[in-house]
Amino acid sequence: MLNSDQFLPTQICYKPLSSHEPRYKYVKILLSNISGNSFVPTATGTTQIQFKMPYNTVFNLARSKLAYQIQVPAQGSGNYSWITSDCFNLGNQLITFETGNGLQLLNLMEPQKYSAIVGKVNYKQKEFLTNDETEKPFSNAVASTTGASPVVNPTCQNITANQCPNIEPQYLQVSGANAALNDSNFFKLGNFAHTILGLDKDLYFGQNDMYLKITTGGYNQFTWQGTGATNPTTNAQTLTTAVTAISNIYLYLAVEQNPVIIDNVVKHFNSNEGIRISIDFPWVNKLTTTTGTSSSVVVNYPPAYGKFLKKIYHTVWNPTESLATLMDCNNTNGAKVVSYNTYLDSTKLQDDVLSCAAPAAGAIGLDDWRTNEQECKNSPIFGYGIYQKNWFHCDDFTLKDVKSDDQTPLVQNIQYVGLPMERAVQWTFTATTANASFIYDTFAIFTRELSISKDGVQFVGGQ
Repeated sequence: MLNSDQFLPTQICYKPLSSHEPRYKYVKILLSNISGNSFVPTATGTTQIQFKMPYNTVFNLARSKLAYQIQVPAQGSGNYSWITSDCFNLGNQLITFETGNGLQLLNLMEPQKYSAIVGKVNYKQKEFLTNDETEKPFSNAVASTTGASPVVNPTCQNITANQCPNIEPQYLQVSGANAALNDSNFFKLGNFAHTILGLDKDLYFGQNDMYLKITTGGYNQFTWQGTGATNPTTNAQTLTTAVTAISNIYLYLAVEQNPVIIDNVVKHFNSNEGIRISIDFPWVNKLTTTTGTSSSVVVNYPPAYGKFLKKIYHTVWNPTESLATLMDCNNTNGAKVVSYNTYLDSTKLQDDVLSCAAPAAGAIGLDDWRTNEQECKNSPIFGYGIYQKNWFHCDDFTLKDVKSDDQTPLVQNIQYVGLPMERAVQWTFTATTANASFIYDTFAIFTRELSISKDGVQFVGGQ
C-alpha cells in the first residue's frame, strides 16, 4: 500500500498540488560609471565597467544577461580579423559582485579562462546546442549573421570530418579579407558556474547597495589580425586599425514577476533571521613556470576560504597572454602536460601516474580523459578530442552522481557537500611536461554561507 510520504508517479497522483513558478522579465540596466554605455579600448589597457543593482527588487543573476558589442574595423588588404568566441571575451582581468562598503561576494580573476573551462564543463549540452552566436559558447553549426565566418575546428579523433565540426564549440570567428567584424553578445551570467552569478535563485538585497564590476582587458586579449583565413596564428599581430568601440553595454537583469514569490522572498529578508543561503566562491591561483620538463604547483587553502572545498579545477595555458595564444590550453597527445598526479596533503589522489598521451601500440593512454570524463557529462565537451583542446584536471570532493538535468528540489538544495574545512589543506599538482614554460591556473571552489537582511550583507561564521 502506498504511503502519503512516498513519491508517486504522475500516472497515479490525483491530488491537486499548488505550484508557484518563477516568472521573469528583462529590465535593462545602464552602466553606473560610464555615460553613453560604451568606451573605446586600448590594445593593452584596462577599463572598469559597473552596474548598480536596483533597490527593493527581487532578481535572478543566473538568468540575467550581459549585452555588449565589439566593433573591429577592416584591417587592410590581405588581413583577417579574429576574435575569441567560446568564452566571456572582454579580456582576462577581473569580475566582482560586491556591496557598497566593499564586501565581495565574488572576486573572480582570470574570468575569460574560467568561463572557457569551468563555465563550459558546467554548461548543459542541450542549452549549448540551441545557443546562437550571441550566447557563448555556441556550436560550429550556427550560421553567422554579423559577417563573421566560422572556423572549421580540427577533426575530432575517431569522428569523420563532416560530423565533429558541426557540434564542437566554436572557439574563434574570423572576418572576410579586409572586412569589418562585429561581435554581438548576450552573455548569460549563469555561465560563470560555481559563483553567485551562476546561482539560479531569486535574490533580494532591499536598500543595500550592490554592484557588478567588470575590469575589461585590452583588445589584444580577445582580438587580433593575421594573414590566414583558416589559421589564427599565421602572422598574428596587434590590429593595424584599433577596435572602434565596445558599445551597447547593458545588463539585462532577470527581475521576478510572480507576486507570491516576491512576497515570500521579501518576508524572509525582513525576518529576524533574514535570507541565509550557501554560495560557491572560487579562489584563483596563478603560477608561471620557467622552461623545463617537470613542474610542481603547490597551493595552500586555509579554513577562512570557506566551509567546504567542493572542487579544484587545474588548467594549463600558453605563457604568452595575448593575441592568438592567450586562450591556448590545447594538450592533444600531451602537448603541454605529458603525465601527472595530484595530492591532497601527502595523499596521492590517483593510483597511477596519469598519461595524457593518445592511444598507441602497447599503451592505451588517455588516463586524463578517463579520470575527468565524469565532469564532462552532459556538457559541450562530449569526447576526448574536444577535451584535449579544453584541457583541465578536476579533483571533485562532492556527490559526483548528483548531477541530473531533472533534479528534485531536495537535490537542488543540497548545499553542504565537499571536504569540510576544519583545518588548512595543501593541494599539489606534479607533472612531466613538454620542455617549455606554462601558466597554471587553479580554480578552487569553496562553499560560503551568506546572510542577507535589512541589517546588511555578511558572511556567516567568520569566513
